[in-house]
Amino acid sequence: MDNTAKNIQHNKNLFSFLHYNVQGIGNKLEVFNYLTCHMNPSIVVVTEHQKASDNLIFYKLTNFELVSFYCRNLHRSGGVAIYVKSLFKKNVTEVEWVKEFCLELDIEVSAVKIELDTLKVFLLGIYRSPGGNIDTFFEKLESIICKLTNKKKNVKLVILGDLNIDTLKEDSKCKQLKNFVISHNCRDLLGNKPTRITNVSQTSIDHVITNVENIFSTCMIDGHVSDHFGQLLVLNLGKPIRSSKKVISKRSFSEQNIFIFKYCLNRETWGSVYKAKNVNEKWNTFLNILEWYLNCSCPMKKKSITDNKLTKSGKIILQPQTLKIKNNMINFYDLYKTTGNQMWKDRYNEFKKSFRKKVAEEKAQHVKKRFDSSDNISKTCWSFVNELKVKKTTLNNISLVDDNNVVVQDPKLVSELFNEYFTNNSTLVNSKNNYENDKLLNLPLLNKNDVLQLIDSLNSKKSSGWDGISMYLLKKIKTELCNPLVHLVNSVLLDGVFPQALKLSIIKPLHKKGSRDRVINYRPVSLVSTFSKLIEKVILANLTEYYEHNHILNDFQHGFRTGRSTISAAAEFYHTVLTKVDDGLEVAGVYLDLSRAFDSVNHGMLLQKLARDGISGYLFELISSYLINRWQCTEVLHDDNLEIQQVRSSMKKVQCGIPQGSILGPFLYIIYVNDFPTTSIKNNFSVSMYADDTSGLCWDKSIFETEKILKEFLETASNYFVENNFLVNLDKTELLVFRPNKSQTAITVPIFNNNLVSGNSYKFLGLYIDDKLNWVNHIDYVCSKLSSALFLLRRLSYYLDSMALRMVYFGVFYPFLSYGLILWGSTYNKHLQRVFKLQKKALRTIAKVEYGTSCRNLFSTHSMLTVFGLYIFQVVNFIKNNNTKFTFKNADIHNYNTRNKDIFCSIKRRLEITSKSPFIMGTKYYNIVPKHIRDLEGNEFKNSLKKWLI
Repeated sequence: MDNTAKNIQHNKNLFSFLHYNVQGIGNKLEVFNYLTCHMNPSIVVVTEHQKASDNLIFYKLTNFELVSFYCRNLHRSGGVAIYVKSLFKKNVTEVEWVKEFCLELDIEVSAVKIELDTLKVFLLGIYRSPGGNIDTFFEKLESIICKLTNKKKNVKLVILGDLNIDTLKEDSKCKQLKNFVISHNCRDLLGNKPTRITNVSQTSIDHVITNVENIFSTCMIDGHVSDHFGQLLVLNLGKPIRSSKKVISKRSFSEQNIFIFKYCLNRETWGSVYKAKNVNEKWNTFLNILEWYLNCSCPMKKKSITDNKLTKSGKIILQPQTLKIKNNMINFYDLYKTTGNQMWKDRYNEFKKSFRKKVAEEKAQHVKKRFDSSDNISKTCWSFVNELKVKKTTLNNISLVDDNNVVVQDPKLVSELFNEYFTNNSTLVNSKNNYENDKLLNLPLLNKNDVLQLIDSLNSKKSSGWDGISMYLLKKIKTELCNPLVHLVNSVLLDGVFPQALKLSIIKPLHKKGSRDRVINYRPVSLVSTFSKLIEKVILANLTEYYEHNHILNDFQHGFRTGRSTISAAAEFYHTVLTKVDDGLEVAGVYLDLSRAFDSVNHGMLLQKLARDGISGYLFELISSYLINRWQCTEVLHDDNLEIQQVRSSMKKVQCGIPQGSILGPFLYIIYVNDFPTTSIKNNFSVSMYADDTSGLCWDKSIFETEKILKEFLETASNYFVENNFLVNLDKTELLVFRPNKSQTAITVPIFNNNLVSGNSYKFLGLYIDDKLNWVNHIDYVCSKLSSALFLLRRLSYYLDSMALRMVYFGVFYPFLSYGLILWGSTYNKHLQRVFKLQKKALRTIAKVEYGTSCRNLFSTHSMLTVFGLYIFQVVNFIKNNNTKFTFKNADIHNYNTRNKDIFCSIKRRLEITSKSPFIMGTKYYNIVPKHIRDLEGNEFKNSLKKWLI
């Protein structure tokens, strides 16, 4: 095995495949990781990983990428995973459609396509259960290979896996396999070599089947991972594989370079900026000077990168004591194979168990040293967590299918297709400002402290717009730029002109879901100038103050407003449903999904709505200038094996929409749709909105009348969407009839020449709302997420101490536990107990105590609330922050100065389920909280309440 590993590492012409049935990768990861680091294969195929898809992503092999996998849903065990060495990840793509032919137990397959200079081959990783149907197996496999080859000659195949067909037996299964291999002009390279040896049998059930001719060697690998041998297939490519080293152009922001940059800026007088005649000239001069100094001090350099760079967790180098245990394990195994004596088998198993334990201990010691030497525990902790997770592959070479079904691969043409799609979303454009303003109100000007506070208030992101200045860099040079920025920003506010140079955006396409070769499956992410964000924040402050002070925004809009959130929107929606159900009414809810809503905002119509709302003067002029004449280009990455290039399209004018990623854009959007609820609402209808997420409720005494009202609303809403340039995504629009104590009845309503049929549940603002209002669907979702988080905690518990594990708990477990708990936390106790059991398992993992240990004292020791305590904590805080909505105190109904004047009046409901509104449950628990805690405010109230609940 050592000689084979040396050949693979030193002979650059070789490309190797390792297959191993690990019989559960769970507690064998470190040993298997050691084996793959030692053997250094190009591709690793793992069968019987025995993990669910949510958990498999946490089983990362050092310097390998998980590119394809199959996991069971209905049965335990089984599964296939294909890992590719990071060096070759750009040469390997998953063949996703193969999973359509998979059938648990019968045939489980993962497939990839490998494209090298001298090798193009399809790799199939296969597992078949011993009890699987053999006829189904061959039928499905035949279909897969026929589709792969597509009647083409000389298509190369490599099939690796555990087929559970023993070629040491001349039975019907063996004959079928041999005939299958011959029919596809392939060879089974292992012949009759046993691949699994136990104390009672020898079988050859793992196979290496291929029609590739340039075979260098095939051998068995005894990695002591399971009772299977591994199989190694080594191909000779005939010439060295091209080096993974390539370059990418980046600015050098070293401490020394930033120091030089600051020195240059400090010596600049900015006289030409101050003397410039208008806003655009001032900003162009400023940006030119800045670019000159940036290029001189922090030049663009071609930085060498390598795909197979070791992660910080690194390759395991075993200590002498561990190596001694390993050698003893191998010696006893050889004795057992030679003599068949069970005594040597027992001794071998003892040393194998000890070896696995020692490897895991050494990995834990390596991690501990890393934490001990760290000066930022939180950053180190999350860095380590991310190393354990399988990363999503960056799309460097995107190919698209155009309108004529022609595949476009040229990166320049791809960027142009994206840019055309992202800018072509308008049916009506009227961006010119034709509105008369009676008065030109001055915007408040800024001083040096204002500008410095403005810069400090923004996130320190390292991404930048076209000018190359990130917020991270701006904070480094804020003192040097403060004086010119005060002048520049104030000139914008005085003249009501937004600089043209700051209206240029770089768009990066981000894949959402579906086929990667369809442009509609990508969404745009805008990178705008950092200086644009400074001005936008000033405009936003003035807009927000005006709209909130004058109470112009509709009360149903919860997006991007202080004191409101997705939870406040969902809570109001849920409370209305419960109230109307308790009144004995038939209630129906509809969730409307808009396609590319932010990109559909019509500039002219937005300006009309701003003028209608009373926005005038320089503020109106500035917003108008901000919206019109915006330009953008789209950037894609292209890897030509030597350099990763940032390929940009030509600049294209933006006809409509507001830039996503901007600071001002979201608030402009809610102004744009602010008239939607007021044009649609009736006495028996309400709307709840969070930005472009819109949900409507209607009710009446009979389902027939409710359906009629719903039709009227959808007709009104449809007309509104058409008039405002919006497109409804009918595939994501949902309808629900809430009947918690009645048998379900389906209704159908028309929308845009389609019929919308009511279902059983839908997802609104991250919460699964069901027709019975029992939150079972959402709790299923939460438990699934918590189980994955628990799995990660258990994996990390081998390496991290309790303090670090608690930190991870609040990062990966707590968000799913706490989100929307004020709504679903009121469900029946039997449902909430499922969540509580998972929480207790997580706590035991953090505390590193045995299974079954009481958690009563552990919660207080680790200063954590149970899910029941957390629910009370959240609903009480909700009432504290929303005590003017749907609730009133004793002091509101009489003038007597009683001891209970600040107690909320209880609200009685007819039905048990309708008494579970967060407003009703919140008042119930708020009244129980001691008065000295109720009288506190802010963080003092929260901290005291938490201590009281613990």
